[in-house]
Amino acid sequence: MKHARTPLEDKIAQSGQSYFRSFHRSLVQPAWPKRQPFLQRPWVIPSVLSSVFSVLIVALTLNATTPNNGMEQTLGRLTALNTVDYPSWNAATDRSQEAALAAPLIPFLAQAFSAMDHEDNLVYSPLSSYVTMAMLYEASQGTTQTELQNLLGITSDDALHEAIHDGFQQTYRQVIDKTQPVVQSRLANGIFIRDTFPIVPDYPQRLAETYFAEVFHSDFSEDDQAAIAEWINDKTNDFLNIKPDDLSIQDSTQWLLYNTFYLRANWLIPYEEAEHYASLFTADNGDTMPVMMMPKTLRNTMVFQDEMMTIVQDQAYGDYQFHFILPSESSSVDALLADDALVSFLTNQDERMQSRDVRLHIPAFSIQNKLNLKTWYHERVPSLFTAGVADLSRAGDDLYVQSLTQDARIDVFAEGFEAAAVTEADVGTTSMPVPPNLEIIFDRSFAFYITTASGLITFFGVVHQPQEA
Repeated sequence: MKHARTPLEDKIAQSGQSYFRSFHRSLVQPAWPKRQPFLQRPWVIPSVLSSVFSVLIVALTLNATTPNNGMEQTLGRLTALNTVDYPSWNAATDRSQEAALAAPLIPFLAQAFSAMDHEDNLVYSPLSSYVTMAMLYEASQGTTQTELQNLLGITSDDALHEAIHDGFQQTYRQVIDKTQPVVQSRLANGIFIRDTFPIVPDYPQRLAETYFAEVFHSDFSEDDQAAIAEWINDKTNDFLNIKPDDLSIQDSTQWLLYNTFYLRANWLIPYEEAEHYASLFTADNGDTMPVMMMPKTLRNTMVFQDEMMTIVQDQAYGDYQFHFILPSESSSVDALLADDALVSFLTNQDERMQSRDVRLHIPAFSIQNKLNLKTWYHERVPSLFTAGVADLSRAGDDLYVQSLTQDARIDVFAEGFEAAAVTEADVGTTSMPVPPNLEIIFDRSFAFYITTASGLITFFGVVHQPQEA
């Protein structure tokens, strides 16, 4: 079942055949200078024609796989080579495989704990990062492929592709109520290829077919960068407000990979504003600040408590679950992330939580940050980020990842929460029982994570200084 496309999606959907015609016109009406000795060199013409031929093959192949009846539409100066039919969440009948992506995300997130800055506010989407690294895996061979397999916990290509497909089924969801959004969820991928780069045609085709990626060609001019930023903002409901200057585009950039994820969900039980009260919040470093606390009573909610932490689960529409993690008074967020106890809990959380009545107090907060994921993962996948060593030969020659970043934001408020992330890869050349009526007040540094019903971790974060959106 096709999703209802937004006006911008209609705007960017253009067929590969249309691209072929426009590119063909540029070939029959060349704009070369009359004198160009460089072109007389024997290797130049074959090289240029090889690049052109590769891009044309990509366009024609994608058009053959996902035709859109020759619609001639554009996004600024950008040309889309394909349209994407997302898997329908509502049409899915077999839920048994929906946890396929949830299991490897736990060790993937755990590997990032040591690299995180535990002293400042943080929001991070392991789901967005994982899918981006998986798309890089599709281009890799040799040592780079082995390193990515270990990082992502890949047992086979088929298992990975099934997990990605199931991930889209869980997270690509329509708006239930457009006037009063109860839940919105949207996962999207895109690849923007320099129009002179001879990319191996099979690579973008694989991304289009398996990762539902939209494929574009670009010269990465200022106009094109503005269009790429517009594409990201459309996919994330303008929540991140990405500007062209936020993109990691260099002169040596040959293609850009993007994963975006947007989530907005209302609480099943909202925090009533009449009960909000002013309080003090204490960070792990001892600093205090005034906050607005939001209390509510949860009946039969899931709770875990031991000597290191207390975890309370709150429910949102769309089967999303928001978990608040409060370290014990003798511990801290830093100590919690450095210990194996949290990872152990995440691995077996369904078995360790108990149903309890809780009076929950949380602060309203908003966090936005830009993360340098290259520093997080360089130790685990060193070849990927090293020119002359990286092996991404299933996409092209002499490629490596120049930068890997993630922009993310989350707002938590009385009615619900809103979160978004975009991960960018710039590829260039060279338990204890809980007593009844438990009252838990999150008035000091805490962590959180958000999962789907099957345990897929979509966001993780740390709160030291809650600030209202």
